[in-house]
Amino acid sequence: MFIGISRVSVHKPIIYLRITEILTESLTTTMDLWNLKPENQICITTDSGSNIVKAMRDLKWPRLSCFGHNLHLSITKSIGKDSRCHRALGICRKIVSSFHCSWKKKRDLSKCLVNMNISERSLVSVS
Repeated sequence: MFIGISRVSVHKPIIYLRITEILTESLTTTMDLWNLKPENQICITTDSGSNIVKAMRDLKWPRLSCFGHNLHLSITKSIGKDSRCHRALGICRKIVSSFHCSWKKKRDLSKCLVNMNISERSLVSVS
């Protein structure tokens, strides 16, 4: 079973320990609501944020760092060191953003793809 907590809404300023307390409380409450027992879980996959790592440590729950998240971070950091890649990615993000924010550009792009016999599904957007 998967429990996902992507964000905890809090007002700023807030201290680090309070965020960890909120995460800990949210996780235990969710487990209780779903009638899940912590002793039956094998592992929880998280990012490597210090607040979630501390919450897992405080709860004494086994934690596995997310492979996809770590891979994304390592690629982003390594590419970020090369100014050529950084510039190219910036330009790509601007192009994707301009199509994402404009229905007219999406419509025109769809027409062009039909004329070129290219499937819209072959265009993948990654944020």
